Amino acid sequence: MPNIKLNTNFDPLIYQISVKTNSVQPIRVIAYDAKQTTTVFSDRIKQVNGDYNFYVRMPQCGLITEFLVFNDNVGVIPDGLDKTFTVTKNCKLPFEHDLISLIDLTSNERSFVQFAQRFAYNANSMDTGVYKSDDGKFTIELLDQILDEKGEVVPTSFRISVSDGTIQASKQMISHYTVPIIFFLLLHEYSHYYKNDDIDNELEADLNALNIYLGMGYPYIDVLWGLAYTFEGNKTAQNEMRWEYCNKYIEDFYSEKSSYHD
Repeated sequence: MPNIKLNTNFDPLIYQISVKTNSVQPIRVIAYDAKQTTTVFSDRIKQVNGDYNFYVRMPQCGLITEFLVFNDNVGVIPDGLDKTFTVTKNCKLPFEHDLISLIDLTSNERSFVQFAQRFAYNANSMDTGVYKSDDGKFTIELLDQILDEKGEVVPTSFRISVSDGTIQASKQMISHYTVPIIFFLLLHEYSHYYKNDDIDNELEADLNALNIYLGMGYPYIDVLWGLAYTFEGNKTAQNEMRWEYCNKYIEDFYSEKSSYHD
């Protein structure tokens, strides 16, 4: 069953996809908006040997969501032709309601979260330009690439101005990011300017962002991918510390909050 189409009706949910292999196989699951295919909610690969349950967490989804399930070594081929794995079960699971919601956030946080969610959902189908929140408090500049004062490309997906809180986003760098990755990285930038005690502290921004992101039920796996993209080609002691602290924060959070935490 390489393709599953589901009426999700914009309602948050967890979708379980159970697979079975007879040997180690790289099984990939992609979930995307059927009407806007550049909006990807999840893109994951797992080396599966036997039975495995994917739990696709979607705090954001569209009217109709499509799921591709395939062996990454084989690719997407017509149903029934790939004998390396089978889908043994697929079903909706309830989305937790005991986590934080918009009403638990400050008015500033609510405004930014709603703006960031909308931007994350549409970012890969939007033209470059300047985008503002409905209340005018927050601004995101979507650029082809982020440039420094000399006109040279800055190898980062997002950055925030320390003078006025304007966020810049690189369309080229985020073109392969999922909605959750974009949302988390926007929360990270927001935290630098609006929540951190130390505006320059990267770890503090990570943890402030995680508190909102995980509390709203977003999947931790995309945080790890987002950090991996951020650290790519920049292996430093500080980044290794950030990775370790974020992993510990995620582990502690889920040990208390949730059963389905992919």
